[in-house]
Amino acid sequence: MAEFFNIGTLDTLVTIRKCVITSGRQGGKSYTFTDYSTVYANVDLRVNEQVNEGNLEQGEFINLTIYKISELTTRWQVSFGGRIYEITAIDPISRLSPVCTLSLHDVGAAPAQSETVETAAPAGDNSEEED
Repeated sequence: MAEFFNIGTLDTLVTIRKCVITSGRQGGKSYTFTDYSTVYANVDLRVNEQVNEGNLEQGEFINLTIYKISELTTRWQVSFGGRIYEITAIDPISRLSPVCTLSLHDVGAAPAQSETVETAAPAGDNSEEED
């Protein structure tokens, strides 16, 4: 039986951020994230509240459905709603489906639109490697 996907559910604009790994002369690695593509997605946000040792704790589970991107890996990030999210899993809907589901984890506030996020690298780090 064929599985159908309703394109009308892709109603949220998100930015896919590509990870570029650079390494310095001493072998230290630096991860830089740059905007790769802006796509429409279906955002499924679920909030789970629980009491743990007398404290009310909240956990967010975010699933994002987008059209498949062949280069996409779990090292990449997704940005929407002023927040950045790590991709923790990429699940295909089915083998023939043009869409996939991404499981996300909140990293923090998104930088300004033209900014890239970079981790600290050793001084004199000029070499570029792409993963």
